[in-house]
Amino acid sequence: MRWLVLAVVGTLVAGVLGWAEAAGEPLPPEQLQKLAHVIVVGDIKEVYSTEESDGRGLVAIRYAFSVAVDSVEKDKSLEKVKPKPVKAGDLLFVRSFAIRRAPDGWSGDAGPGAPQPGSRVKLFLRRQGGAFEVLSPNGVEWLTGEPALVPVPSDDWQVEFMEHWWLAAVGGAVGGVLGFLFGWSTHRMLVPD
Repeated sequence: MRWLVLAVVGTLVAGVLGWAEAAGEPLPPEQLQKLAHVIVVGDIKEVYSTEESDGRGLVAIRYAFSVAVDSVEKDKSLEKVKPKPVKAGDLLFVRSFAIRRAPDGWSGDAGPGAPQPGSRVKLFLRRQGGAFEVLSPNGVEWLTGEPALVPVPSDDWQVEFMEHWWLAAVGGAVGGVLGFLFGWSTHRMLVPD
């Protein structure tokens, strides 16, 4: 019984801590400095994006962009032999994300987004498996330019639903009848008279 209580309390504490971490509060400047492995200033050359869904209502835009480094303010890799240090003149490829649509009740991080090509930015980056990722939620400081445009979710699905409500009603009725018949026939096979 004691283990059950500890497991429940541990799960609740982990859930609360995870929720607090996922809330996406902007990091203060000193925290950005501390958490970043690499801090660079440069110009954005190209931005690529792809959209993905988790099937439960969360739609994210994954970005990959290149930045021509003008100056390096911090590089933890200078303290180690590997990985290769970042220097002025390098072209870095960076990953980022932005949440386009989230399900009701979702309280996660909306992501830092990505700059538009031609923007001048200061990036607070972490090395993740050999790649650079922008610290979220505010690891991009725009010196010139604006964030890449994140498509605004439309409310077209509500209009379509209202125009075709009868399809949902018919589908629900047919599904209910078929479910009843299948359940009744299965019950009759499993439970003899």
